[in-house]
Amino acid sequence: MNANTDNKDPIATPNHTPQLQAFRDIVESRRSVRRFTDTPIPDDVLADCLRLAMLAPNSSNLQPWEFYVIDDADNRKRAIKNCMNQNAAKTSARLIAIVARTDIWHEHAQQILREYPDQPVPKKK
Repeated sequence: MNANTDNKDPIATPNHTPQLQAFRDIVESRRSVRRFTDTPIPDDVLADCLRLAMLAPNSSNLQPWEFYVIDDADNRKRAIKNCMNQNAAKTSARLIAIVARTDIWHEHAQQILREYPDQPVPKKK
C-alpha cells in the first residue's frame, strides 16, 4: 500500500500525506510572469483570488495588510510609475497593491482577544 495515495482519509499524518503531490506539483511548476496578455480577468475570479490571499497564514492571524485593486486609469499610471515601469505592471490586466499595515497590528491583536472563543482568555504563564 502506498502511504501517500491509497488511504482515503483526507487528514494528513506523518505516514499519510494525501495532498503532498498536488502541492509539490504546484510549487515545482510555478513561474514568475513578466509579460501578460490582454485577456481580461473577471471580477469574480479576482475576488476569489483576493479572498484566498487574505487567508494566507501570518503571525497570530493578525493579517496586517490591505489589498487594493487599481482599475482607475490615472491611478494605474501612477502605480506603474511606482513599479519602476516594469513590464509586469505595464502589461497586467489588473493591478493589485498590497500594503503592509504595521500601524494596525495592535488593534487586530485586541480584536482577537475580544473574540477568543473561551473566556476568559488564557493568561501567559
